[in-house]
Amino acid sequence: MCKTYTELVIEGPFLLVKGFLLGFAGSRDETVSWFFHRNAGIKRVTFRELIKEWFEFENLVHLCIENTAKEALLKQIKATEAESGLKVISEKLIKSGRFYFSFTIHNKELGQRAKEILHNLPEGVELQDFTEMEETDEKAKGIELYSPAYEYTYEGKGLMHGAFHDVSKMYLSVKRSEFAQLVELKPLELEFN
Repeated sequence: MCKTYTELVIEGPFLLVKGFLLGFAGSRDETVSWFFHRNAGIKRVTFRELIKEWFEFENLVHLCIENTAKEALLKQIKATEAESGLKVISEKLIKSGRFYFSFTIHNKELGQRAKEILHNLPEGVELQDFTEMEETDEKAKGIELYSPAYEYTYEGKGLMHGAFHDVSKMYLSVKRSEFAQLVELKPLELEFN
């Protein structure tokens, strides 16, 4: 069964919310999965929200948390609201996630790894409007690294869409991969029920 998530908007400083969440997670028997918008590359709803966060005009932390732990976390925040100053502003069930990507890879080994990932997606994740092109130019063999001609090129672009848990795992694994600098990722967008 696929994990489901809820986006919580919590009023309070980021470090306080993070510390509260770490303490909460440490007190539980099972592992709790969560993502902060600012750390995971999740798109803010509006440009205005992003500006407010950059300049710290507003203390709102956007957090995506697994639904199995959501009620217990909400209860803890409510119970300690007077002491911590934390307050839940909104709560939205996440239906799915998506992100646009494009890449150009000139290393055959990395290209094969990227192709393997793209053609073996987890269940619940699909590619939309995906185009790819792989090309080998034997005449360019042995040419220097910064040449306009490359022996191997693998390029592609598209939209990855599906269950938030699986799409966010794909997004973060690409961001942390050995070919991350060769891939342009747009922010992960949430779709709500």
